[in-house]
Formats: sequence, C-alpha cells, structure tokens
Amino acid sequence: MMQRFLQANFMAIMLLSALAVIMAVNRKNRIPASGLFRTGMILMLLLLCGEYIEWHGFDMVAKQTDIPAAIRWRTTGSLICYILRPAVIMLEVLILSPSKRISRLCTVPAVLNALVFIPVLFGSRLVFYIDENGQWCDGPLYLISFAAIFLYLILLFLFSLTYFTKNQMKRGILILVIIAQSVIVSVCEAFNFIRGYGSAVTALGMLEYYVYLTLVFQHDLQVSLAEQKLHTAQTNILLMRSQIQPHFLFNALNTIRALYAKDPALGERTLEQFSSYLRQNLESLAQTNRIPVQKELAHTRIYTDIEMLRFPNIRVEYQIEDTGAEIPPLTIQPLAENAIRHGVRGKKNGTVTISTDLLAGNMHRITIRDNGAGFDPALPENTQPPHIGLQNVRERVEQMCGGTMTVHSEIGRGTEIILLIPHNTKEKGAPS
Repeated sequence: MMQRFLQANFMAIMLLSALAVIMAVNRKNRIPASGLFRTGMILMLLLLCGEYIEWHGFDMVAKQTDIPAAIRWRTTGSLICYILRPAVIMLEVLILSPSKRISRLCTVPAVLNALVFIPVLFGSRLVFYIDENGQWCDGPLYLISFAAIFLYLILLFLFSLTYFTKNQMKRGILILVIIAQSVIVSVCEAFNFIRGYGSAVTALGMLEYYVYLTLVFQHDLQVSLAEQKLHTAQTNILLMRSQIQPHFLFNALNTIRALYAKDPALGERTLEQFSSYLRQNLESLAQTNRIPVQKELAHTRIYTDIEMLRFPNIRVEYQIEDTGAEIPPLTIQPLAENAIRHGVRGKKNGTVTISTDLLAGNMHRITIRDNGAGFDPALPENTQPPHIGLQNVRERVEQMCGGTMTVHSEIGRGTEIILLIPHNTKEKGAPS
C-alpha cells in the first residue's frame, strides 16, 4: 500500500522537495510571502498524510480487516483532505492577493468549509460519512469543499485581471497558467482520465509562483544596485566639486603670496601644506575604503591652519583622546569647512572645536562644534545656506561604517555635529 501511495504522489513530493530547496537557498533574501509559502508546504505535507490515512482505511476495507477501525481511518483521512484542500488553495490566493484587506475576506470560504466538516468527527452526516461496511456516502453539503475551491479559482482569475490592468502582464499570465493547470487536472480526474494529480498540480503552482517571485527579486536587486552605483557616482562628482573650490584655491594662493612678502619661511611652510592638502584631496576622491582617523585629522589640520592664516579672528582647537576609529575619507574636513565658512568666519572670536573620544561599548565619537551663526535643522535645505557635504558625509558614514551623524544647531548660538562610529565594523556590502 505504501508503494502505491508513493507512486501516486511521487510528483507532489518531488515538487515540494524542489520548492523546499529553492526556499532554503533564498532564505536570506526577502522574497515576498515567504511565510505563506512555508505554511503552504506544511499544509501540503499534512494533506499527503491525510491521503495516506485515507488510503490505509480503504485498504483495510478492501481486505475486510477490522471494519470499525477502517471506518475511523477513512473518516479521519477524508476529513483532513477535505479541510486542507481549500486551505492550501486559500494560501495561494493570499500569496497572490493585491491587498491585505482582500486577504482577510479570502479566508472566509476555507474557515466555513472547516466548520462544516469538523462535526463529522462527532458523527455528523451533513457532508459525508462512512457506513457500517466501510463505504463512502455523500451528505447533503458534500459539494461545499469543491464550492470553496471553485470560489478561490474565480478569485485567482480576478486577481490575474487586476495585474493585467497594472501592466504586470507576466504575473497575470502566470496566474492564468496556474488556474488552467488546476482546472484541466480537475476535469480529467472528474472523468477518470487521470487520478492522483491534484496535490502535484497544487505543489507545481506554488513552485512556479515562488520561482517567479525569486526572479522578480533578483531583477529588482540588480536595478537597485545599478541605481546605488549611479547615486555613488553622482555623490563622488558632487564631493569632487565641493572639494576643488576655485575661491578657496585662489584665496589660499593669495595668502601664500602675501606671506612670502612678510615671512618667507612661513610662506614656504604654508605652500608645502597647501600642496599636501591638494594631493590628499585628490587621493581621497579615489579612495573607496575607510582610512584611520589620524590621517583624516592631519588633512583637516592643514585646511584649518591655512584658514586661520586667512582669518585671524577664528581659532580651531583639537581635543583628540581617541585615535582608533576608521572613517570614510573627507569626513571631518568638510564638516570643519562648514563650521568655518557658514559658522564662525564672520564672528569676532569664532571657535571651532574638533574632538574625539571613545564611549562605552567601543563606540567612537567624533564631534565638530562651533560657536557661530547656527541654522535651523528643521527648515528645508533649499531655504538655508548650502552646507557643503553634510548629506554626503551622513550617507557615507552610514553605508561604509554603519555609523550615524547627528546635527544639533541653534541660530545665533552655533552648531554641533556628532559622528558615532562602531569599532572595527566592516564596510557595508563587503564580503564576510
């Protein structure tokens, strides 16, 4: 009997196995409705168990062994099958449902079907019963299970039409193919052309749609990666434009020329610093990995030293207590530049403080604080002065370090920007 059962359900078992393997491979991907697919697989396995129980009872009747026990086996097995078949189709409908509101309504037929069949356990003959000879007998509501399945097939057809109207023709066509497979098998079994393929076709429909969703996920992922690369390229262009500023270059060169007239040694030293600044800027633009915070601080010091020569009214202080962080290049320098250009440049005693310290839990904190003009962070960006690189720095800190950037500012009282960098984190997207 077991051999005949396995032969009859071999295709269903193989298809469910294939679906399980594909789901295991994609377990880390966010394939839509994965939970419903897992539930569907469990129900399909329970359905096969119910069919086996039913076969066992029928075999006992055929051999005329222990008829009372055979009646219990057939009743239990048939009950499981008639409750679970609409439930499995219901899960397919829920997977394909275009909205959660519709999904809740779609559970009603399967629930009503279960409520009608469960009383069979207590002797009800409303839907079916097994007589004293172990033979199947229909009840007045025997067709309710088929009615529920037919209703779900209609819903699937309607869902396919909605996808056609949304210009998702491939999804709509796939749903129609799944419906056609189910209808063809049902008709063939009704006329005894074939037997035992209902479970296999249901498993095939689940496998087909899961593979489709996997392909859609892979396509969307490729599109997302392409968009991310484009965004990164655009960000790098903006970063380059913000770092190579003609006004700063011209003003710095004029400052150096004036220093050569007053203090040639200082002018020579400043020229070397300026050359180093330009070289590090260009190297940073080509850098895709994080760098030690000491290197970024050295680059920032060159910039701030030149700016303090140009504007004697400002002072930049460094309070460095932690040098263990690794950060994206051009992280601190653009923030210091913002603090000088938009904060303290026009202030009589403007001060910018750059500090680093290590918090509990190995969290590196980098703070850039000024006592300058400040701004309102709640206002839209297009209503405020252009703060160079703020969004760029935020995105790179989040993507490359898994860190955060917080901005506190008050008009007339200054601005404080805090970067929190986890210790020894890998770059986002880097292989583990």
